[in-house]
Amino acid sequence: MSAFMVSNHLMQQVVTAILQNTDQFATIQTFRGQIVDDPPSDAQCQAAEDIGKRLFGMNTAAIKARYGFLPQRPVFKFAGWADATPVKQFKAIRCLLYQSCEGTVLNGRLYGELNRVAGEPAQRIVQDSPDSRRPPGAESRRAWRAARPSGSGCQEHLAPNGEANMKWKIRLARDMGQEAFVAIEAPTSKEGRSHSFA
Repeated sequence: MSAFMVSNHLMQQVVTAILQNTDQFATIQTFRGQIVDDPPSDAQCQAAEDIGKRLFGMNTAAIKARYGFLPQRPVFKFAGWADATPVKQFKAIRCLLYQSCEGTVLNGRLYGELNRVAGEPAQRIVQDSPDSRRPPGAESRRAWRAARPSGSGCQEHLAPNGEANMKWKIRLARDMGQEAFVAIEAPTSKEGRSHSFA
């Protein structure tokens, strides 16, 4: 794995996510109660700069643990609320966490707090998704019904040789809310066959 210093732009997104989702981070009050402040209040800006400085320090420590030298820590100046959706905020936090998971940094309090904060935009992403409006278990019941043999005694999801159809495997994994890593065996160009799994 490699580690690099994240950009100031990414750090703006991370700090915005922290200020919008926590009341306190690393013993620093975030003043989330005044989130409607636009531009942010002086207290929010000061909190943002303190948090950004600590997070750049965490990133720097991870690089030192990985490569054995201490890079120059960027100066963080909070530029106001970053225009970032919950998805962008989540990706920014995950990127910083990944770039900071070297040495003892991974076990530090700051890393743990940032990892906890990542759950807030993730929760908003899930709550805003169309799937979150379905009753619990609706998808797994549909997948279970699809897996049952049809009335004719023939299982539509099985190929003539008895192996499960790839479309069915992917749909079943998706319907059951699982991540699926599918290895597709493609015919060689000599065989000249083409399959679409869309």
